[in-house]
Amino acid sequence: AVEVSQQDELRAASGYSVFQSWRIIPGHDNGGEVDSAKLRQWIESATPALEKARRVTIGHQMIGQMLSDGPQDPDGTWPCRPIREVIEELRSTHLEQGFGMGVYNSRGVVMKDPSVGGASKRALAERYEGFAAAIRAAYPRTAGMLREIGAHYRHDASREDFESEMAEAL
Repeated sequence: AVEVSQQDELRAASGYSVFQSWRIIPGHDNGGEVDSAKLRQWIESATPALEKARRVTIGHQMIGQMLSDGPQDPDGTWPCRPIREVIEELRSTHLEQGFGMGVYNSRGVVMKDPSVGGASKRALAERYEGFAAAIRAAYPRTAGMLREIGAHYRHDASREDFESEMAEAL
């Protein structure tokens, strides 16, 4: 077991706080575009620092969360091409997990009538499955990640349908 000093804990908490509040993707310009080269350069410079600090796992998860806030391409595909390229090149399951967490957390706290069922979650599943279908040939890893997000929402929809049926039965 590695002993962590109080100073290390404070640094970690501070770094986590910075990542959580950070919503501007490196290389994102005022016109809404993400510069692929600048994004790659930033990730390439961040990775050695994460390795040195032994924080690659959480670092990649936090980067993934940030990237989940990225824009669509003009043709409606999402995430935009530079982000898809990073996902394909890095092949980081931690980044992909973080991306999924960012998607789920982007909705905030959602309150709904338990009798409604899972219609809203099914709509979300279809949305992410549609994003996946649009890019699957050129970006298979990203498409797989988006299908997993869709599957998560489908599972939630089924659970909410069941809960709605149970509430009606009472």
